[in-house]
Amino acid sequence: MFEEQVKQLQEQVQTIQKQQEELEGIKDSLEHLSETAVGTELLVPLSSGIFVTSKISDTKTVLMNVGDGVVVPKSMKDAIALVSKQKQELATYFDTLQQNLQMLALYHDRIEAELQHLVAQQQKNDQE
Repeated sequence: MFEEQVKQLQEQVQTIQKQQEELEGIKDSLEHLSETAVGTELLVPLSSGIFVTSKISDTKTVLMNVGDGVVVPKSMKDAIALVSKQKQELATYFDTLQQNLQMLALYHDRIEAELQHLVAQQQKNDQE
């Protein structure tokens, strides 16, 4: 049971780290795009390994999915702020997961020490 909990928490930590890296990449891309000249050509991915060439027509606004397939325009500043906020929320959750892992490790150590004490005590009683 303990090992399963630790494994689940470790998997969650890895997932959060990947999401944080992805958000950092998105933030970097948005910042880079905001500095890109209108009319600049770039490759837009359609799927894995398939791209189309496109020209930037607006570097002040992006379209963001806000859930349920709803896409809304956001200023570049607002988009960067939203991604930064999401990244901070993940960092807070990551810290909580790390604390939970530490608490489980301490609990495990305490239980293991108690079991060792009980085994030693039983062996001593068996010898008498």
